[in-house]
Order: sequence, then C-alpha cells, then structure tokens
Amino acid sequence: MERLRNTENHPFNKSTCQAIARTVFSRTEVNDVHILPGGIINSSIELSLRNPNTQLHLRVYNGEDAEVRASKEKLLYDLIAKHTNVPIPTIYSLDSSRTAIDQIFSLQSSLPGVNLESVCGKLTAEEQKSIAFQVGGYRGQLHTIRFRGFGEEVSKNTLGHAPTWGKFFLEFVSKNIDWCEDQGTIDGNLADNIKNHLLRWQRLLPEDQPAVLVHRDFHPGNIKVQKDRKGKWKISDIYDFEHAIAGHAEFDFAKPYWTFFEPYPQMKESMLRGYNDVNKLSPLFELRMDKLYRLAEISDFLVFGIKRGIASEIAKNLSAVTQVLREDT
Repeated sequence: MERLRNTENHPFNKSTCQAIARTVFSRTEVNDVHILPGGIINSSIELSLRNPNTQLHLRVYNGEDAEVRASKEKLLYDLIAKHTNVPIPTIYSLDSSRTAIDQIFSLQSSLPGVNLESVCGKLTAEEQKSIAFQVGGYRGQLHTIRFRGFGEEVSKNTLGHAPTWGKFFLEFVSKNIDWCEDQGTIDGNLADNIKNHLLRWQRLLPEDQPAVLVHRDFHPGNIKVQKDRKGKWKISDIYDFEHAIAGHAEFDFAKPYWTFFEPYPQMKESMLRGYNDVNKLSPLFELRMDKLYRLAEISDFLVFGIKRGIASEIAKNLSAVTQVLREDT
C-alpha cells in the first residue's frame, strides 16, 4: 500500500475537508484525511468518509492556469467514460467558485490499487509485459476519441483548434525553444540548429491523421495497478489528464520511450502489440519518434527543468538535444 502522511495541522484539515465533501454528500462526516506524497503542481488528498462509508480523492489545482486544467480533466473524463472502458476516476464535482476554499478543486472517486511506479521494478519480466500489453490496449482506446482540431485549448465540449497537426506541433516545439533561448539556457546558434532540424524532418508529420485524445503524460506514476482474484496484476486506474492535447496518436509514445522503454526495455514489444490490437501504428512510427517526437519531449523536459531550477534535468536534456542533432549529421 502507498504510504500516506496524516496531518491535522494542514490547510486541508478535517473540518475544511468535511465542508468540501458535503458539497457532494450533504450529511457525510470525514473520518480521516491523508495527504498523498508527490505532486509537483497539484495537491492530492484522500478522504475517508462515513455516511456513506467510502473514500474520495480531493484534487486541488494550483497555478495560474488551474481553472483551464481542471476544466480539461472534467471534459476528458466525461468523454473517456462515455466512449471507452478505460479505468478512470469518476468526478463527482468540479468547483471553481473559490467559496468552500480559495482554490479550484474536484472531488473524485478513489480507485483501488498501488502506483505502478512504486512496484514496476519489483515485478517479474512476464508481469511487466502483461501490464505493458494492458497499457497499450487502453491507450489505443483513448486514441479512438476524436476532436475537430489539434491543440491544447479547451472550449465547452471539445479540445484543440489548430487546423493541422503539423502547424500545432511545430509551433509547440518552437515556442519551447524560443523560451529556453530567452532564459539564456540555449544560445541562438543551438536554437537555429534545432529549428532547422524540425524543418528538415517536418515532411514526416502526417497530414491525413485525425486529432485524437493524447494523454501526453503517460508514465508509471499516473497508473494504478492491483492484483485480481487469481493473483494477476491488472491496471485499476489511469489518471492525470490535465496536460492532454488533441494530437497525433503516435506522439503519445514519446514519454513512454523514457519512462517505460529505457528502464524496462522488455515492456516495449508488449505495449506496442497491445496498442496494435486496437489501433495500428504506421511504418513511419520509429522514424517520427527518432527525428521529431523525441525532440519535442526533450524540449518540454528542458522547460520543466529551467522553471524548477533543476540543474541535473537541464544538463541531461541539453545533452539529449545535442545527441539528436548529432545523429542527424
């Protein structure tokens, strides 16, 4: 079981959490409050209730774009529940009024299981392959949800406004590179080399693929697993869709290349096989990953490292950028 930290001297103490829980269950009482560890941006809190006897997950959104990210998750969870059988939380309420607390929050069902990140390295090779196959299949289902345009902007009932994937993708990466240059982390020469690389390989960007739901943050930390009655590990929850975009399906494999395939190379074939049972990857998949999608993910990690002042993250991704460009010569 995941270790939880109980606290009474926290902004989200029992009385505060009870007021929040009663926005859904008017007569409930909170037995216990546990602050979940981790969470770089948002706060995650488990509430144990009485009347009804259940657990809720309180997700508190922080940051300037909190309302946008919260609305995006609510929209996407509704679509996923309607069109797939991917295991996700149920959102009971989304409150952006800032009346119960001075933050935006959602109350969600608390699904069983443990974080895959905490157990993946302890699983046997066969268990890892089984989980990877399930991840691939569920991702394939997510990619059956389509949108009219590409991008990350949210409107009332859809996601994305860019007319083509190529337009959105190139602007997305270029914006990251420009920002890194403005911060002084990369110089003008490196920025130009990266943009020239993108232009050289932009022909690989598909023109005829639909805009689909791309999670964009698919890593073991956003997946829960548990054992079934036969002792087999099964995925019980996939979550954290706040950074999702309407994009090209294959782009959703950029993060797994680093978070799954590098530490657990035996999971790659099973994950791709599970995916191909639902949606087919194109013959250009690996080339797109090597020449374009890797670079996009590296630029995102570089921005992340700079914003949070993580020197090791900055150095690692600058080295990765150099390696991508070197492979292109």
